[in-house]
Amino acid sequence: MIESFFSSDVIHDKAFKEAVFIVMFGLSSGALSYPFAAKERGWTVGSFYLDSESWPNIMAFTSMIASVALTLFKIGWLYVPVTVILGYALMVLLLKIFKSFFQVIALSLFIITPLAIGFLGLRS
Repeated sequence: MIESFFSSDVIHDKAFKEAVFIVMFGLSSGALSYPFAAKERGWTVGSFYLDSESWPNIMAFTSMIASVALTLFKIGWLYVPVTVILGYALMVLLLKIFKSFFQVIALSLFIITPLAIGFLGLRS
């Protein structure tokens, strides 16, 4: 049993799923927190970000919840804190590197999230 676990693609499959969920969480939390970080630093904020009920905020919050839920149901509950902590660290790192261009990168979650959920949600 243990040998078949290490010799199979189970580890690689879990690592790939976890990486996708971390990126989903990081981009989603970045999209939600970008207006606050941008105002502190004096960066420009798109007009659609200013409304608290705008579609980017709703999609980002949904994507954040989906990444945590998919981590819970596809990988296990022990990986949920890993997803949250590393996703937050990824968000901070991307904000430091890309600065005001992070708004564009965070909006890319609208392309990544449906693809990732569709691809990973249908596989067992």
